[in-house]
Amino acid sequence: MGSVGFGLPDTYVVDPDMLKQQKVLAVCHTSHPARKEFMPYNSAHHCVVEVENFLFVLGGEDQWNPNGKHSTNFVSRYDPRFNSWIQLPPMQERRASFYACRLDKNLYVIGGRNETGYLSSVECYNLETNEWRYVSSLPQPLAAHAGAVHNGKIYISGQCLE
Repeated sequence: MGSVGFGLPDTYVVDPDMLKQQKVLAVCHTSHPARKEFMPYNSAHHCVVEVENFLFVLGGEDQWNPNGKHSTNFVSRYDPRFNSWIQLPPMQERRASFYACRLDKNLYVIGGRNETGYLSSVECYNLETNEWRYVSSLPQPLAAHAGAVHNGKIYISGQCLE
């Protein structure tokens, strides 16, 4: 299998090799015998960003709640070479149902929701200094949106307005 799971017992992995061969969506459960190390905390509605073969898992909720009352600011990095996780500095705000991406030497987290409501904040994590900082506010709070990076810009699409 050419990919790795995110560490929860009910997490599925899309196997790119199977997609190339069969041109259909193939999933494999992460209870595969080679899969041992689980993510250090439970999470749903989190984001995952790949940076140079590491997986960064950011935020989410440790329990389901439609109001974001269990949102987290946790950040972990998975190293597939050693099948291990490390905790990184937490985001400045707890957030779930947000968008996260890499642009240059930074990770960005945009919008989302937590116990205070929907968020308009944008945070930036510098991969070299290992520090978070606020960088901007959106024109309005939003959550459950999508995004993409193209030509050095972050594009946000869709939203669930408060």
